[in-house]
Amino acid sequence: MRVRAVARGVLAAAVAVLSLGSLVVSAQEPTSIALTPEPAKTIALHRCGGATLSTATTNCMGFTAGDILTDPSIFVVGFESNKDLAEKHVLQVAMQFDLTKITVGPNQAIDFAELMFSEVSTTKRSAAGESEYGILTSCNTKLGVPTSAWNGSTDRLIATQPAKTDGMTPATTAESGVWNVLPQVLDWVAAGQQKGVLVLGADDQSADIREMSACLSYLTDAVLTVQVSEKPQ
Repeated sequence: MRVRAVARGVLAAAVAVLSLGSLVVSAQEPTSIALTPEPAKTIALHRCGGATLSTATTNCMGFTAGDILTDPSIFVVGFESNKDLAEKHVLQVAMQFDLTKITVGPNQAIDFAELMFSEVSTTKRSAAGESEYGILTSCNTKLGVPTSAWNGSTDRLIATQPAKTDGMTPATTAESGVWNVLPQVLDWVAAGQQKGVLVLGADDQSADIREMSACLSYLTDAVLTVQVSEKPQ
């Protein structure tokens, strides 16, 4: 009898191990979804001084970023204030993402969402007019969401409120920067939004001309990565 009891115990243990093994095998790995902006555009505000040249389009002598505004592969965020020319240029980067590509099952949840971008180069100028070049921290210090629907236009700055984030890692020249946007993505998905827009900006986004200060960063390769995982049992 004791031999049979021992055998039954061994069999029960084996069944338990097999059951545990089946649970491990059936568990699904997290799904990572990489969303590229559709579209991404540089938005510019130009406040220029009085007409001094015969060609109207050349009256702005400062940083107008004309070649960047129509380039879909590279963007500029920042500002230039030039009291000598009586000019101010402010640039945002608006990025729209297709949220319908994020699929969340009944037993799943979004547990990770980060916006990453690459910093190509940055230049800065102090209020005293002293310029800086080289390995610098990005001018992208603010992340916002539009206060009203963005129609894709670039003829005026986008009014924003702060995006819901959970920290960020600033970019430096030739290195990537990351915004943790999990709280914002969770809000969008909970509200059933099909599109989500994030706006990158610098410290100074006003039209006021302030001394000779400037901060301009060239950015590229933006991607919003979202991870969907099984809910804990």
